[in-house]
Amino acid sequence: MSLGAGAWKVKNQRSAVLAGKPCLEIEGETANGKHMVTRMLHTKDRVYLLTVGGGDSLPATHVLKRFFSSFRLEA
Repeated sequence: MSLGAGAWKVKNQRSAVLAGKPCLEIEGETANGKHMVTRMLHTKDRVYLLTVGGGDSLPATHVLKRFFSSFRLEA
């Protein structure tokens, strides 16, 4: 999987976990210097993208963890 979004530059990609499932985490920077982290999860018939970011630096680790851990998938 990869994220083909427009005006931002990928700085790092790594495997991660979202809702107990393996996903792709993409860290990037927008053209105007804002930072963001997106986790992409592909299920049988859907793709979920969760993004958090803003400001001149990445959000604090505990904020990222709280945001991504709040996502649940119902069976």
